[in-house]
Amino acid sequence: MAVDGTDTQCASCARADRGRQLARDAVVDVGRTYALYLAWFGSGLLKVGLTAAERGRDRLLEQGAITYTLLATGPYTTVRRAEHVISRAELARERISGNLKIRAWWELPPRAEREEAIRTAYDRLHSRLQWPEGLALTACAPVDQVDDFALAMPPDDFGLVTKVQAAAELVGEVTSLVGRYVLLDSLSGPMLVDMRRIAGWLVGHSQGTEPTGLEITRWTRPGDGQDDQPALF
Repeated sequence: MAVDGTDTQCASCARADRGRQLARDAVVDVGRTYALYLAWFGSGLLKVGLTAAERGRDRLLEQGAITYTLLATGPYTTVRRAEHVISRAELARERISGNLKIRAWWELPPRAEREEAIRTAYDRLHSRLQWPEGLALTACAPVDQVDDFALAMPPDDFGLVTKVQAAAELVGEVTSLVGRYVLLDSLSGPMLVDMRRIAGWLVGHSQGTEPTGLEITRWTRPGDGQDDQPALF
């Protein structure tokens, strides 16, 4: 049986998960301070979001944000309102797909340009928005995370795991960890796997063997004349 989902929770647990309830506005968190952030994932890929201030940059690392800055802090309801205002004004998105994030890795400009992009977006937000009352605005302070992810030189092509068979085996050396995505150097070449696909699977030391029991799509750097192709290991 092939496992092609990426949800690590059953339906009942997902409904009870407080983080998901907050995302659906099903509950309101009134006990903590929240931070509003602006994250840059690549050219044209700006995301606005919120996180509990006590978590620091954990949320931005989890999402694979390339560069980010905080915008403001405040109570949950006020920060959430500001997030919606920015999204409705089409100044940044509330969601960016994993595929868009991955493709942007091949076209990342130098660090100075990444930081300038987030500063420009920050200035544009502040020039066009009427901020909700109750927010403490934050000065622009770009944080670049490319070195944290070891993403300075992504491979020209890799196999993106799309399905995992029950008896699958994936062996390789971790070269990059970007949010939930792990880039491995395997005997079959570079492989990229969304770790949610193998949640609960045994992880341990192994001798080098070729991947088995996996369905992948081969991704290549844009401009090389090749299309992404499905494959089976």
